[in-house]
Amino acid sequence: MVTSTPLSILYVRPDAARDEELRLLVSEAHRRHTLYTCDTLREAELRVRDHGADVLLYEMSGTEQAAYKHFVDALHRFPRLPVILLTARANEIIGIQAVRAGAQDYIVLPLPDARSFNRILQFAVSRHAGRLEAEQAILDLRAQNEICLHVKSLAHIGVWEMDLVHQVMKVDDLFLQIAGLPDTLQELSLPNYLEKVQHSDLGRVREFFQTLPSLDHPASIVHRLVAQGRKVRHVRLAAQVVSGGVHAELRIMGYIQADPSLTGRAVLAPDRGPGRFVTLHKLQDKIMDEIGFHIRTPLFSMVNFIYLLESQPRNKQDQDAFRGLKESIQELQQYLNRLMNFSLISRDVPAIVTRAFEPARDLEMISQLMATGDREDQLDLDIRVDKTLPERVMGDPGMLLRIMTTLQDLFRNLKDVARTVTIQINAESRVGKWTHFRILCRDPFPYAEPIPFRELLQKKGLAERYDERPENENLARMHFITLQALADAMKGSLQVNQLPNGSLRLLLTLPYELAPAVKDPQPVQDWVDPIRILLVEDHFLNQIVTRKVIQSWSDHIHVDIAENGLVAVQKFREHGYDLVLMDIQMPVMNGLEASRKIREKSDVPIIALSALASDQEAQRCLEAGINAYLAKPFQPDELKSAVFRMVSILR
Repeated sequence: MVTSTPLSILYVRPDAARDEELRLLVSEAHRRHTLYTCDTLREAELRVRDHGADVLLYEMSGTEQAAYKHFVDALHRFPRLPVILLTARANEIIGIQAVRAGAQDYIVLPLPDARSFNRILQFAVSRHAGRLEAEQAILDLRAQNEICLHVKSLAHIGVWEMDLVHQVMKVDDLFLQIAGLPDTLQELSLPNYLEKVQHSDLGRVREFFQTLPSLDHPASIVHRLVAQGRKVRHVRLAAQVVSGGVHAELRIMGYIQADPSLTGRAVLAPDRGPGRFVTLHKLQDKIMDEIGFHIRTPLFSMVNFIYLLESQPRNKQDQDAFRGLKESIQELQQYLNRLMNFSLISRDVPAIVTRAFEPARDLEMISQLMATGDREDQLDLDIRVDKTLPERVMGDPGMLLRIMTTLQDLFRNLKDVARTVTIQINAESRVGKWTHFRILCRDPFPYAEPIPFRELLQKKGLAERYDERPENENLARMHFITLQALADAMKGSLQVNQLPNGSLRLLLTLPYELAPAVKDPQPVQDWVDPIRILLVEDHFLNQIVTRKVIQSWSDHIHVDIAENGLVAVQKFREHGYDLVLMDIQMPVMNGLEASRKIREKSDVPIIALSALASDQEAQRCLEAGINAYLAKPFQPDELKSAVFRMVSILR
């Protein structure tokens, strides 16, 4: 039931033709309603400032495009007022667009009867008040969450929870830091955690976890964790069983904290062989990540320059030079992925970015890329992609590239003889939303000696300090371990065996979630207003080329540039934009912080463009209020699809 309360109604109209009719309707709706009329939004602003108002009636007039633009302007000028649109066109689409833009309701003229009109007014006021309360509650919750995070950081407390059925611990970054675990982990099984416990404390810790489900009060235990194979950390682990969720399921929630009584004590575990190289491996990982970042950024510019040059007319000589340039850049991309594989072996979990992609198209591109390698190579890869592959799946397309280039290097280093290795890629039958890709490799070369696959797949062999084996054998061992690590990261499997005739058979099985098919984005020309995009990018070449690529799509697109996050926030506050393309790694203010500040003022779509490709990076983007994430280097068509899709949803 809607309470009929007296309202102060502000009517912004194109002319005075409807004033008398509306005044009569307002008085019939409620004898204490008051109506005020204004000719312009500026006049309405002054009226609201001096006397206030309860609801705004805005009547559209003129051409549809200009009228809708003025209406959106009204919404921005009066964010604290419920707005109702009046339109003379019997067009439901305009009304729906108005509600999506922020209006509380719409009325298609002629005016309704007094009772219906009053209900529309009262409902609009009630809904708007509820919306303002919800927005304030969200702001209060965000503020409380920021305080909790700040206190947790000051106290240096890591948080974790575990479901009793699967015994998987979900942990935060501080938990990993305190426990000395890799910062790429987000889930940790209980058996894996127990493996990190100092052997003499293992019995007590195991009993602690076994006893927790029977306790009705919090419990804690101080014990030692062996971090990175040799450094011992004294920690306090506290927990309690709680129930919650839709099905009131039981789970354990708790925290971890460095034990204050032992703070500052440097204790080293006994030397465990390869563990003495852990610090070097961490440094290697950091350097490899930096190399990847600083190569991917200019590589992204080169890929986009090629995209622009492909549409330009060229003579025969220029075509040959352009083809050579394209092959060189493709080969550079290939070798960059090989370079990143070297750091993969020393990591527990490789970086993964999950998104929707088209596997058949990507595999075709990968096949072409691999064919641009060494023309003198005696190895020929016959890559056969089954036409029944799903159109779109959820996963990391970069992982497919790493797998295929690793396979190429593996067979090259196993034996440098002329032969054709067949790689057959197909999809198994679908189960619900999931399917499994099968990458079956057959090497026909008859190896005279049995290949020790079990030994080759162990990292221990690579950690030996002295190894007199030939270089190609060590490289083959590294590629086997890389394939196993990639399969494990994707929750797949690797099977390798040698047939009786000495030939080699290798099978990778990788699970993928099916992604829904998407419609082609709406053309720019069909939208009411031009698109205004803010490109936030600190790299000069990327600024030039990305702007040229985007503006080549349509004359209806305008791109402004901000060289860092601080400038981006200032420009957005001054001008407002339809879309923000946000680089993440920038000086002065990074993209995550800039996105948070923009999100405080607006729901504008933000797409992150980052050279640091990982699910953790994507998650940090989402937590900062970013809507979508693209990892550099990406194809211009990927950016075009993401931009058009975002703006289509908005409009």
